[in-house]
Amino acid sequence: MCKYGFMNLEGDIKIKMEFDSVTIFSDGYSLVEKEGCFYYLTLEGELKVPTPHRDFTQFREGLASVRDERNKVGFIDTSFHLRLPNLYDDAGSFRTNQSVVALGKKKHVINKQGEILLSDPRLEGGLYNNRAVIRSDRFLGYIDSDSNVVIPCEYQFAFDFDGGVAIVFNDGTARLIDTEGKTVNQGRYNYIGRFSEGYAVVSRGKKFGFINKEGIEVIPLQYREAAEFSNGLAPVRIKGKWGYINPSGEYVIEPQFEYAERFFDGYAIIRNHNYDYGVIDTKGDVRIFPGFEYVGMPTEGYFVVRK
Repeated sequence: MCKYGFMNLEGDIKIKMEFDSVTIFSDGYSLVEKEGCFYYLTLEGELKVPTPHRDFTQFREGLASVRDERNKVGFIDTSFHLRLPNLYDDAGSFRTNQSVVALGKKKHVINKQGEILLSDPRLEGGLYNNRAVIRSDRFLGYIDSDSNVVIPCEYQFAFDFDGGVAIVFNDGTARLIDTEGKTVNQGRYNYIGRFSEGYAVVSRGKKFGFINKEGIEVIPLQYREAAEFSNGLAPVRIKGKWGYINPSGEYVIEPQFEYAERFFDGYAIIRNHNYDYGVIDTKGDVRIFPGFEYVGMPTEGYFVVRK
């Protein structure tokens, strides 16, 4: 059975491949599984257990959810001190200083101090741009910070607002809406991805391109696949090969790879025709030659690897 470990940016294995599952490093820890047990793995390769807590999760923004013997959820910090008490029946990871928690039939958006920012039993997401996703029967809509419905529950899928816009889906059609629920995008799309560096991937049929937050199609739909911008570049596939374009749609790294992922901290994962994974930099130079069964994106100086 293949095992996971961690490699540094120079291509040296720093934490040997002995784990059954791992997460990327976040706040100095990776959540790993070894012989049926879960641990926090430090950057130095040390395994730690946040006793007496159980069912602990990956750290996000300095906090991780844990359960106690009553099955109640709280949050610990990276020193394993309990920062928010075990009060909740369920809780999501923190994102931009917010978590959605459940207590009985109530749902709350809380901050890292445990203060309630919004309470509503219909909550499905955090409070962003004074809008929060709610569910009514099978459909989703949005409320404001006073729990007033400001965008009716009429969408099959709806996502948090970001920079004044949100992505919603109905019957195979994706829309970009503003905080009043008005459609922003000018074209008709089957898919709109999340925004990164001011752009989002869109598709219609089997063609992919990019729009900006004004809904303007800035890079025409011409690719067979595409992923989000990062480090000023986006991976795109055309004529069976992956390369990287800049926001003007110009190739910075010509299509040549069988598979390619977005850049992260100046590095991207690529795959050759032998299904071996390697790493390139933003100039397209190979930094780690293909030879692994799997390589994950780098965080805090380490790649996840499997061989």
